[in-house]
Amino acid sequence: MGFSPRFLIFLVVIFVSLNGCATIVERNMLKRVPPADIFEVEPEFYEQMNIKQRTFCLPHLGGCTDYWFIESLDNEKNDKLQFTYSLEINGVETSDQVKFLREDYPFEQRGSVVLAHGYGGDKSIWLFQAMYLRFMGYNVIVPDLQGHGGSSIDQPSFGYHDAEFISALLDSLPERELPQPLIVAGVSMGGVTASRLAIMRDDIDAAILFAPMAKFDDSTVSVIKMMMPRFSKLLPEDSVREAVADALVAAEVPEGGADTLTYIPQLDVPTLIYVSDVDPVAPFEVYQQLAESRPHIQVQPVLGRHHVEILKLDNEMHESLFQWLQTIE
Repeated sequence: MGFSPRFLIFLVVIFVSLNGCATIVERNMLKRVPPADIFEVEPEFYEQMNIKQRTFCLPHLGGCTDYWFIESLDNEKNDKLQFTYSLEINGVETSDQVKFLREDYPFEQRGSVVLAHGYGGDKSIWLFQAMYLRFMGYNVIVPDLQGHGGSSIDQPSFGYHDAEFISALLDSLPERELPQPLIVAGVSMGGVTASRLAIMRDDIDAAILFAPMAKFDDSTVSVIKMMMPRFSKLLPEDSVREAVADALVAAEVPEGGADTLTYIPQLDVPTLIYVSDVDPVAPFEVYQQLAESRPHIQVQPVLGRHHVEILKLDNEMHESLFQWLQTIE
């Protein structure tokens, strides 16, 4: 859910020729990312679920992007929420089901949440979480990041320039659509966008980070090794790191600009970080150490989860997330 299999494929497919592989990797990283295709839904689904599909344009920032606006509702269509997950990773399938009843969670307008997806995904990866947050009383804004989904900008900015774009999007919304408190959330590379937003804006009250990439080059190497261990042996690690550095320069991202670790120490709002104990992309020990001297940062371990499973909202995650959300005012 952070890095999609397509991301891995287009990085690793260059194993056919190792000559100049750094250049080839860089070139592919700067291309538009193929659609995530996480869910197959009928067109009428969005209307039935009252998900408003919108487009926001800002010429001086290079173009437009599609986004969802999902308003919290107190009506008969929103009296129950139930969904089932089924994930297959490296040949292992897991499934889970969660169900929430309105009688257990009386409706209350609680605020707004902005969701930033990871590299290789698009806004659709947030579907279940967006429905959950809406049910719990939040308006939800879910944009496509640059180079992904419905963005008209073909070149990814690796989470960095997306922060300015989304900030302008938030400024364009009427006050009634953006009730306070305002919370930003990001997964994997989206952690860069979310944490940058929280630093840039005075109206961000809290942040939630799901398996945020610690350092972009380390994360890229780790994802390739984790998802395609055989192919990773054909890609010299130094070449991957060189390609990452060159791609960031080409995307006009400053040094450290695509590393969540650059921003987390600067956050001064309540921050909840979900990390797995087996995810090298977002090392648990790194974030645990960061939180030790920062009481406003809470690290919530999610045991045994693959990087792409981090958004799976089971009852255990619900309990910790809902409890934390109730402390944000």
